[in-house]
Amino acid sequence: MFTNWINLLNKERVKEMDKKIILALSFVLMGLGSTVFCETWPNYQEIPNPAIQRSIESMQTHQRQWNLSMLYTLNLDTPGYIEQGNYNHSVNGKLENVPFFRFRTGTPMETGREMDFMVDGASGRAFFCVRLPTGKVGYTRDGRFRLDKNRRVVMMAGGFPVLNEGEQDIVLPPGTDFSVSKSGLIFVNNSAVDKFKIVVFNNDKSMNKFLQTINGTILYAVATPEYDPEPSYAVRQGYLEGSNVYKGTIGDMMFIKYANEGSAKVARSHIKTMNSAIQMANP
Repeated sequence: MFTNWINLLNKERVKEMDKKIILALSFVLMGLGSTVFCETWPNYQEIPNPAIQRSIESMQTHQRQWNLSMLYTLNLDTPGYIEQGNYNHSVNGKLENVPFFRFRTGTPMETGREMDFMVDGASGRAFFCVRLPTGKVGYTRDGRFRLDKNRRVVMMAGGFPVLNEGEQDIVLPPGTDFSVSKSGLIFVNNSAVDKFKIVVFNNDKSMNKFLQTINGTILYAVATPEYDPEPSYAVRQGYLEGSNVYKGTIGDMMFIKYANEGSAKVARSHIKTMNSAIQMANP
């Protein structure tokens, strides 16, 4: 495109002032990018203008943020839901959009139901363990449990079996008195019968490195987990941990909306400028 503009300068019908305008616009638009730009935005090679490329990538990034905002706004009332976000940063001249979790605790909610549980403490790094259909261990803070027809303790959402310290299904014997201690020890008729497997990860950085989400409430590891060797937590019966999402309540969605609209306006402005330059050069 820039080559075509420069070729227009050689036409006799282009006035001297038009030549200056075209040159100025060309250098401004070229100055917004560089030879590194093609490496930075490999998905937009069909668009020759770097200013438009930047605007499109900005709109795409804000669209990702908007989608995430919609998801965690819809899950404001989902127990154990973990907020996700994206960092936009440059690595060797290339913009990368890196997802991450915010492992903070949600608000405790008292329900009074004997099969509702939450893990208190550990700054959002403590999880119950469940068995996923793939056989892998899943990690959750959604403590809405129930008994299935085989008296296994399972999650209400999905029916995944809750695991004991031996990573086996927890099966409760018949009984009328059911209680759980702060350490996760399960009692039926005042007799200890099993214990919840509770894991506490050592830090948020390692968690973001090897954990991925299934539905926002259940995570699984893609590498060897790194647990806290001296965990500190308390299991609370009759409570649930609320969603740790705060984004939907502090106005971030409107911020993302306006940022996306701003990027779109910049793109339209660049297109209008180029059209005007071409019309001046070739009336």
